[in-house]
Amino acid sequence: MKTSQIRFVFYLIKRSTLVLLISLNGFVLSSEAWSQSTTDNSASQTNVHHLGNNSENLNRQIVDRPSPVVTPIDSAEVGAAAETLSRPDQIYSTRAVPELSNIKPRIASASTTPIAGRRGITNPGQTLADVDDIRAANSRVSNSRVNNSGVNNSRANNSRQSTQASVTPVANVAEPKPSTPQARSAPVPSPASPALTSAALASSASTQAAHLRANSPASPTAPVQSAPARSSTAQSRTAQSPTTQPPAAQPPAPVQTPAASPSADPDYIMPPQIAPDERVPAFITTMPLNGTVISHLTEWEAVSRFEFGDGRSENFGFDGILRLDSEVEQSLSRDNIFTSLQTGEYLQARTVRIEREVTVSRREPQTMTGLRIQMSLTASCLLPDQGEPDDQCTYTPGLVTDPESIDPDFFVPTRIEQTADFGDVVTPESLAAMARPGFQLGANGQEVGLDLIFPNTGAFAGNTQSTEASIDREERFEERPAGVFSRVRQVIRANDREAVLGRTIRGNVIIADLDNLLLNSAVQAVAEFLPDADPQIEGSENPANTNINRNLFLAANNTRLPEGSFTIYHAGIGRAATPVTFTSLEDLPNAHFNSIWIGLSPVTERSLSREIRYVPTGPTRITTRASGEGGVDSNVEFNSLVNEQLFSTNELEDFYTQIYLTFTRRDVDFVTSTTQTERTRFYPHISFTGNITSSNDIFRYYAGIIASDEIKAYLGLDYTYVSLSGWTFNAGAIGYLNPDRDYYSRLWGNTAYRIRLSNTANLVLSTGFVWALDQQDGIDGVTLDTQGSNVNISARANIGPVSFGVTNYFGDLLPHSIEDTLILDAGVQIGNSVYLSGYFAPIDRNSSRSRYGTKVQWRLGSDYNDPTLIFSWSNYEYDYGLDQAGNDLLVDQNVFSLQVRLGEPPNPFDPRTAEQLRQKVDQEVERFQQQRDRVDPPAG
Repeated sequence: MKTSQIRFVFYLIKRSTLVLLISLNGFVLSSEAWSQSTTDNSASQTNVHHLGNNSENLNRQIVDRPSPVVTPIDSAEVGAAAETLSRPDQIYSTRAVPELSNIKPRIASASTTPIAGRRGITNPGQTLADVDDIRAANSRVSNSRVNNSGVNNSRANNSRQSTQASVTPVANVAEPKPSTPQARSAPVPSPASPALTSAALASSASTQAAHLRANSPASPTAPVQSAPARSSTAQSRTAQSPTTQPPAAQPPAPVQTPAASPSADPDYIMPPQIAPDERVPAFITTMPLNGTVISHLTEWEAVSRFEFGDGRSENFGFDGILRLDSEVEQSLSRDNIFTSLQTGEYLQARTVRIEREVTVSRREPQTMTGLRIQMSLTASCLLPDQGEPDDQCTYTPGLVTDPESIDPDFFVPTRIEQTADFGDVVTPESLAAMARPGFQLGANGQEVGLDLIFPNTGAFAGNTQSTEASIDREERFEERPAGVFSRVRQVIRANDREAVLGRTIRGNVIIADLDNLLLNSAVQAVAEFLPDADPQIEGSENPANTNINRNLFLAANNTRLPEGSFTIYHAGIGRAATPVTFTSLEDLPNAHFNSIWIGLSPVTERSLSREIRYVPTGPTRITTRASGEGGVDSNVEFNSLVNEQLFSTNELEDFYTQIYLTFTRRDVDFVTSTTQTERTRFYPHISFTGNITSSNDIFRYYAGIIASDEIKAYLGLDYTYVSLSGWTFNAGAIGYLNPDRDYYSRLWGNTAYRIRLSNTANLVLSTGFVWALDQQDGIDGVTLDTQGSNVNISARANIGPVSFGVTNYFGDLLPHSIEDTLILDAGVQIGNSVYLSGYFAPIDRNSSRSRYGTKVQWRLGSDYNDPTLIFSWSNYEYDYGLDQAGNDLLVDQNVFSLQVRLGEPPNPFDPRTAEQLRQKVDQEVERFQQQRDRVDPPAG
C-alpha cells in the first residue's frame, strides 16, 4: 500500500471516532470513548456510565473501570441507557460492500452435502467455504473496492469527512476473530483490516442467491478481484500503532464459481435454509433478555456471587442463562425480499431480593433502680364474722409478685397473685412461722401479707461501665430464586431500498413468592394470545441490498426496558432506509423502533417500626436494706388502709407486724431500635416505548402503567447527542403519578468533552445534574431525608494503562440533594488479565458514605466469557449525630463481595459489543451503591 493510502486510512479512523448511547436492558452501556485505548483510534470518543436511581451512584462506579467517568444518565426510569450508536470500526463503506448480484462464492467443489448439524438442510450447488477463506475473500473484495472507489486520498484528508457509513451485511457474514486484545481497550481497526472488510462478504444465503442470478441470462456477472487478507497478528499491530505499515496487497485473482441451477421453488430464488452460526454476524442478533445480553451464539452464561461483611447477613446469589435452541433461517423471495429469521429458546435462573431489613439500635448506658416490699399485719379479729374472739386475722390482703411475670424488656411485673383476703383467719402454724426472724408469709401453704417486687422504679444516665452512648446497625437480606423460560423471534426483511425489523419475546416467569401469584399468572396467560411482530416490506425488481443500515439494529436495542423487571411479552417493529450512496455519517438515514412491553416489575413497600427496651449489662446490686418486726411490746407502728378504713397498731390488740424494704440498682443499656423494612413484590407492568436513532443522536419517548396497589403511571422522554468534535450531551424528563422513593418525577442533564492529549492519553471533563421533583420522603408518617438530586462536575485523565479521576458533588444547590462530596480514584491495568482500582473520599458530608474501597478483577483469558474472578471491598460509615454528652454516633462497616463469571462460547458478540459489556459496572457494585444512597432509619 502506498504511503498516501496509509495516511488516508488512519485519517479516516481518526475523523470517524464517534460514539453514542444506546440502551440495553438491565444496565447502562457507555458512550464513553474507549478512553483506555492505546491507539489514536479512540481520540474523540467519550464514555458515560450510570449506576442506580441517581447520579451519586457514579461515586463508586469510578472504581470499576479505567475508563473516564462522565456525569451519569439517570437510567433507573429513563431506560436502560447507553451503548454506541455507531462506531467507525463498524461503519462499512458502501463502496467496500459488493452488490448482492456481484458476489461469487469461493467454493472448493460443487456439492449438495448437507450442512452439518443444521437439520440436514442442503446448500445446492456448493459447500461452505472455510472461515479463513471467507475472511481472505472479504479483505480482497474490500481492498479492491476501496482502492477503486474513485475517492482521492488527499481530497478526503482535506475534507475531514468520513467516507464510511453504517451499513451491516446480515446474510451469513463471517465474523472476524479479534486480534490480540488490549486490556480495557478497544482499538479501531484500519479499513483494510478483517474487522472492517468482513462487511464486504455476503452470507451463504446471499451468495447462493447472487450466484443463481449471476448464472441466469438476466444477471450478467463480473469476476471479483481479490487479494489475501492480512494475518490477525499483523492486524493487531496495525490497529495499535498508526505508524505501522500494512503489508502490500497481493496480485488480484478471479474467484472461480461453479455452475448452479436456479431454485425450482415458485416463491423463492433461495428457499429458507438454516444459516451456520459462524456465518451470521453477532451484531444483528444481539439483544437484551431480562438483564442479560445475548446473541445467536450464546450457549450459556453463569454468574455467582457471595456477599458478606460487618453487620450484615451473608448472601449467595446467582444469575445464569442456558440456550435450549437457537437458529437463524435465511431466504430470498422471487420479488427480491431477503429475510433473516432468528428464533431461540432460553432458560434463565436468578435470585431476586424479596426483603431488606435495616435495624439501627441506639444504646444509652443507664442505672436502673428497684424496690422490694415485704409486709404483714396480724391482730385479734375485730370485725363481725371474722372468726372466734381468740383468733388472729390478717389486716392486709395476700399479694405476691410472680417472678416469672417480670417483663424482660422493661423489668416491671405483669402479674400479681392474690393469696389471701383481708380479714382471713391466720392459722397458728402461720403465726408461729411469722414470729421467726426474717420475713415469712405463712406456713402449710397459707400466705398472708405483701411480697411485691419492682425491679424497675426508674433509671438515671450512666452506669459503672460507661457514660457514652453507642450505635449498632444490622442489615439483613432475603433473596429467592426466579426462573424464566423465554422464546425469542426476530425477523429482518430487506429490499433494495429499506429494511424492517420485528422483534418478539415471550416469557413465562416463576418467582418463589406467593404474593400476586394469581394476578401475575393471569397476565402471562393472556399474553400468550398476543401476536408476533411481523413487519412486511414491498418487493422490487432490483436485487435485495443486505448491507442494512446499522441504525436499525441500534434503534431496536435502544428500547427502554424497565430495570430489574421480567419480560412476559415484548413486540416491536423498526424501519430504516438503506442508502445507496453517501459521503458522511450525516447522510445515513435515521431508524425508528416502536414497541409494546408487558412484564413484571418490582415495587418496594417500606415500613418503619420502633422498639425500646432495657438490656442488662450487670447483676442486681442491693444498695439499702431496712427491716423491722414485732408485737405490742415493740416500738413498731403499722397502718393499714383498706376500703377507706384505717387499721393502726395503736388500736389493734395482740398484733404482730413484719416490715422489710430492699433497694437495688443494676447496670443496663436503654436501647432504642428503629427497623426499616423494604418488602419487594412484582406487579404487572405495561409500557409503550419508541426511539429515533441516527448516527449521532437518539430521541426516546415512553409511557407506561404499573398495576401495583397504588397505580403508578408515567410519561417521559430523553435525548442524547454526540458530536464528532468530542462533545456529548444528554437531557431528559419523566413524570410519575403516585410517586414513591423509587419511581418519582425528575429532570436531568449531562454534558462531557473529551480532549486528546496523545495517542495513549486523553482527558475527559464533564458536568451534570439530576433534579428529583417529588420523591417520597415519608414512611409511615415519619419524614426521612431523600437524596434523589445532585449537581456534579468531574475530570478524568487516562495515560496508557493508568487512569486518574476526581468527582465533586455540590450540596444544597437543589432540594433533597446529595451533600458536598469529593472523590478521588485511580486504576491500573496489570498485564492482560488483572485490573486493580481504588477510590478515596476526603470530603463526604452525607450521613451514609463510603470513604474508601478497592476492587480486583482477574480474567483468565482475553475473551468475553473467559472465567473472571472479581473481588471488591468497600468501607462504609454511617453518621447518626451526637449523644447527650456530645459524642459522635458513628458506625463503621466493611462490605466484601466475591463474584465468579464464566460462559460459552468464549465470545458470543462482535468485538466492540464484547468490550462494552466487559466495561460495564457489575450489578453487585451497583446494588451496594444503591443501598448507600438510601437514607437509613433514624437512630432513636
